[in-house]
Amino acid sequence: MKKLFVLFQFISVVAYSQATLLEPNSISIPKVAANPTCNVAAKGKQIFNTTSNKMLYCNGNNWIDLSGLSLVLPYTATGSNANYLLSITNTGLGKALKTNGGLQFSGIGEGAGKILTSDGSGNATWQGPVAFLATYGGESNMSVGQTSETTIPFSNESYDISNSFSFSTFTAPASGIYHFDATITWSGFFQTNGYARFNLLKNDVIAYGEYQNGEPNPFSQHLSLDIKLNANDTVKLSVFQNSNFDQALTNTGAVNNNGNYMYFSGHLVARQ
Repeated sequence: MKKLFVLFQFISVVAYSQATLLEPNSISIPKVAANPTCNVAAKGKQIFNTTSNKMLYCNGNNWIDLSGLSLVLPYTATGSNANYLLSITNTGLGKALKTNGGLQFSGIGEGAGKILTSDGSGNATWQGPVAFLATYGGESNMSVGQTSETTIPFSNESYDISNSFSFSTFTAPASGIYHFDATITWSGFFQTNGYARFNLLKNDVIAYGEYQNGEPNPFSQHLSLDIKLNANDTVKLSVFQNSNFDQALTNTGAVNNNGNYMYFSGHLVARQ
């Protein structure tokens, strides 16, 4: 008789409270057409709004939508995961993410003047610019022996943003397409027979060159080209002349003023 009384008492409480019910395969949440007051006393309660067809819970101040992602702003979270803390996939034709305002990316090598760059897998990092300009390291003429391959010492740096140029050699900090410009000036061939060759060396092997017949007056040779480099490839410039005499490069020019008639510059066009 005592057991029967307890059972009747339990049924009575359930029927009276209209509270959450445990069913065999589900939980029945109270259904309302309009949200009741959400305050500290109601904190933690859950309801189903039949007007909006959304599940909500009270955080002590507001009803929070549980039917999809809903964050109280400003929102900050910290976590650790080898893959992703947040992944958004749009299986339709639209965008996976839209913002009305700026974005900030930190912790991936950020710095003033850097460019956000992606690798082949879509991983983004901040990468700094690569650019340098150097001139011949002296005002006097530079002797070039007969049939001798001679490296030009461009030792006066005007700038070297990536610290990739040293004395006469540029070392690529990253794989990509690079553009180089260079000019040398001969003081004029002693005896005008023969020719001069101006070379760009990639990893100490001549990759490109420019020929010109010797002239008695000062004359210049130029190189301007794009070249593909891998990280740590080197680029330098050299000259070769075949005229049966020693010849000279000049950094003062025809009018004998203190100009920069021999220079070497380069910059990264596109990373790969």
